[in-house]
Amino acid sequence: MTKSYGRYELVNKLAETSVEALWSGRDSVLARSVFVKVAASSLSNEQRALWSANACGEARALANVSDPNIVMLLDIDEENPCRYLVFEHVDGPTFAERIACGPYTLAVAAVIAHELAGACNAFEAAKIAARIRPECVFFGGATFSKVINLLDSLEPNPQTGKAARALATMAGSLLHAVTGIQDETSGLAAVPAHVRPIFERALLSEGVDPYPHADAFANALSEAAKVDAPSTLSPAPKRAAPLRWQNILIAVAFIALVLLVLRARRALKRTPLDQLRAEVVRHFAPKVEPTVPTTPRGR
Repeated sequence: MTKSYGRYELVNKLAETSVEALWSGRDSVLARSVFVKVAASSLSNEQRALWSANACGEARALANVSDPNIVMLLDIDEENPCRYLVFEHVDGPTFAERIACGPYTLAVAAVIAHELAGACNAFEAAKIAARIRPECVFFGGATFSKVINLLDSLEPNPQTGKAARALATMAGSLLHAVTGIQDETSGLAAVPAHVRPIFERALLSEGVDPYPHADAFANALSEAAKVDAPSTLSPAPKRAAPLRWQNILIAVAFIALVLLVLRARRALKRTPLDQLRAEVVRHFAPKVEPTVPTTPRGR
């Protein structure tokens, strides 16, 4: 049985944590696709009340955010307690679906890191404790990636700007993308030695100072990608420019072809009857002898 909240029909569950779930849905009034975030079905009534308060706080914060890397908030449940948040729909695969297709190079991961860092910074500026999960990162639209926040724990006031934790989940997603290994410990062992400290610092490993912001991690990953570029990226083959004499031969061949076509058209225009008529005219036409002018003799 299809579940719905007012005008919004839940179609397909995209991701779920112990706290909340993200669905693809349908707006029956405007006839458009949307994303709908709701409380997890396993929450108790007390936990649902806390989730509702957090969702209202997140909605108020997102109402003042306009960032190309964050999925736009469209609507909120007006009832009390709040039951759902509605976001714009992004056409395109998720980061998790892309990761399943095969590991990324460091260079591509660095590009995605800069996009996700923009989302982390926007969440931090809005005082939203965000989590960057591969299943909630969508590729499509005018930008390379768009993010929907999906929490995994209930806190009395999660809007405290925990940028380090947002960066940690972002780094874990990128480590999974580069290595193809979901376990962080195994993934760290699989990356090159010069890249491992970068991920360890972002993943809040014990005894390592965290990055001050997400951009610092993205910049460090970009520098590491430059070092690793010869082994991970192959330059595109250069196309040899055609020689001058080759161009001349092509032009001559084209002209010869045009002349041949014109000559064939002229030959086709002369029918056998025309040829016979020309032969008859040549055969029966009177022959005119050339005359030699004479001069009168003198007396």
